[in-house]
Amino acid sequence: MNAKKITVRGNVHDVGYRLFQLTEAESLLIEHFDARNSVVEGEQQLVALVGGPEEKVDRFLAFARSRYPADASVLAVDVE
Repeated sequence: MNAKKITVRGNVHDVGYRLFQLTEAESLLIEHFDARNSVVEGEQQLVALVGGPEEKVDRFLAFARSRYPADASVLAVDVE
């Protein structure tokens, strides 16, 4: 199993971001998905943990790096 932590920074709270990512994770049949809002040093962040077969996780990462909810303003997407 492959696991990744994705941190999205910017205006990412109250724009439906968690549901946006959950919907994609479910469509890809990602086995493990959790997303939480947080604030670090005054900056909004969405932290998502994804796990599953490498191919599915890679497809989710490509989605997370390139697609955002309409009302979000993303400054960066970091993957660990």
